[in-house]
Amino acid sequence: MSEDLLQIELNQLDIRPDIDSDTNSDSIKDTSKAKARKIQTDEQYQHQLSLWNETGPTINTETWLYENLDKLTPGKKIDKQKILHACEKAYYERDYNKCCELITKGEDIFEVDLESITEEMINNNSSASKKKRLDNDIIELYKLKNKCKELL
Repeated sequence: MSEDLLQIELNQLDIRPDIDSDTNSDSIKDTSKAKARKIQTDEQYQHQLSLWNETGPTINTETWLYENLDKLTPGKKIDKQKILHACEKAYYERDYNKCCELITKGEDIFEVDLESITEEMINNNSSASKKKRLDNDIIELYKLKNKCKELL
């Protein structure tokens, strides 16, 4: 392999040759820095394991997104995702009345009043400070609500 081709491959892989001055040999060293994961303590693992053992795996039937919505906990991320996906599915299925009902439940889960959100807040969201910035999921709920209102 020619030296030019080797250099091109090394550039594509984001690795560079490192010459060891003692042995004068080439060795390839990875220069990319991977983000270190937080180490999970044994107590945290046992807590997650006990939660999983209590509920078991989620069985995804045709209607699983619409089931057990009364058991969703406000502020819990996985519950926020479930209600958002349920709203999106109802909208996709063109069941706009059901979508509006789910959005109302979603307001409780997200702990937000979508009526208080303005178009100006949506448009200026990226330039707003972190404290005033809206969650992307809340923006999605807001847009779904407006689309459903138009279509009803």
